[in-house]
Amino acid sequence: MDEALIKLAETLDDARMQANAIDAAAPQTGVYGKIHVALVDTLTLITDGDYSKAKDVYLSIMENGNTVREALADVLKPDMFDVFSVRVSDQVWERNESLPSIGDDLRCIICNRPINPEGKNVYWLHMSERWNAYPNGTEQDVVLLTEGDMGGHPVGPECAKKVPDNYKEKAV
Repeated sequence: MDEALIKLAETLDDARMQANAIDAAAPQTGVYGKIHVALVDTLTLITDGDYSKAKDVYLSIMENGNTVREALADVLKPDMFDVFSVRVSDQVWERNESLPSIGDDLRCIICNRPINPEGKNVYWLHMSERWNAYPNGTEQDVVLLTEGDMGGHPVGPECAKKVPDNYKEKAV
């Protein structure tokens, strides 16, 4: 579904651009009006039937000149958690680098301290390519449309206290 959604967004952009060219050359065809209706209908399906969200995407395309993919990312993007807002200083990070590893050499993404993989309080953050954490349960197609996917990264028990609950998942 996720790659299909991105491909659909690209196809919609291509169709919109072709409709612009046809409409500019032969406005009497009404092709742009037809593509407008198809685009809004498709966006409504993509946004799970939320017409107002689909309209926001459409307006972002028409008024801001965004591509369909950019507009979908703007509207569908969840609130992200900025991991760097709680990350330790570079000096502390480097100092923690010298601490001996425990087991599988898991290190906290916030402080770089070793984490016991068998510990009771190991958490994971789903990270974007911009090093922001996605809220729990964010759908994969939204992840790929917005900031990309860097997968899960471990957080130790002390640093987990700095992360809101809806962004961290406890390891099983």
